[in-house]
Amino acid sequence: LALTKSVFFLTYGKTARLYTNLNCIKRGLRQFITVDGQELHGVDITSSQPLFLGILLKNNSNIEAVEYEKYMNVVCNGTLYEYLAKAAGLDIDLKNHTVRSQFKKMIFAGCLYNKPQLKLSEWELIFQSSFPTILAECRRIKEKDHKVLAQQLQRLEASFIFECVRIGAEELGDNTPITTIHDEIVSTKESIHIIEKIVRSEFSKIGIEPKIESSKL
Repeated sequence: LALTKSVFFLTYGKTARLYTNLNCIKRGLRQFITVDGQELHGVDITSSQPLFLGILLKNNSNIEAVEYEKYMNVVCNGTLYEYLAKAAGLDIDLKNHTVRSQFKKMIFAGCLYNKPQLKLSEWELIFQSSFPTILAECRRIKEKDHKVLAQQLQRLEASFIFECVRIGAEELGDNTPITTIHDEIVSTKESIHIIEKIVRSEFSKIGIEPKIESSKL
């Protein structure tokens, strides 16, 4: 599959995210894309939005220290959703991709994206049972404009990702393609280990070791 002539790049100001042709191609079709005969691979940050929420709330005086440490541990281990499901007594199969995606979507919508209501939603109650002060701070941030928290997280994520891309582009040179699909950095199979190393290095600078995976698109 070749992309020619109609390649576009667009950034959305409020979130600073980059959109290209790759974002518009269905996930199942991206595996067929090659650049000069080289297949494309991606470096993906597990639980990216929850991770950047933790980074955003670091040293926040409204968050209990023990709770914050517990939150960051399960996020960096890639087991946040398993932890929440178990804490809430939910009998769901999170190894099932569809079930996991739906559960993630509900947690994201309920805790990070939706407009706060006077009564906590089912998903907020699940999150509150384990991380009460973090949920309270999320609701406080969204109090005047429920879109603000999501925009802050996406800008923080984009800033981190673009810095990794900048470093990667300097190391790999002009002849190696490198781009992004939201929180995933994409390059060739031969170069992806360099990108993964850069991502890990940049996280280590802020004292974080999240779960990172590299795989074919």
